[in-house]
Amino acid sequence: MRALRSISENLTSFEKSILVFLVISLVLGLSLKLAHVRHRESVKKRARVNINEAGIDELLEIPGVGPRTAKNIVEYRKEHGKFRSIEEIRHVKGIGESKFKRIKDYITVQ
Repeated sequence: MRALRSISENLTSFEKSILVFLVISLVLGLSLKLAHVRHRESVKKRARVNINEAGIDELLEIPGVGPRTAKNIVEYRKEHGKFRSIEEIRHVKGIGESKFKRIKDYITVQ
């Protein structure tokens, strides 16, 4: 504690501000990382939506899937049959690589 006081006494107010900013940034960064890890774990535990059986209401429960995308999934399934893998959902209009990355942990095929 004494060592911290002597270091603190030798710092300018600007340097102290920078130090406080860095400590807060570090704490926030670690908090966000922990929150992200917890979120990913909860996603893995959550029941996934079977895109081969789900209706529009169930598809809307998938984060990032709105009414238009849900409708496109159902229409694609009617035209092409059941999805053989979750990756095949990328062929649905409105689902590109970016959206697929966001929804892949919420979907399954059975």
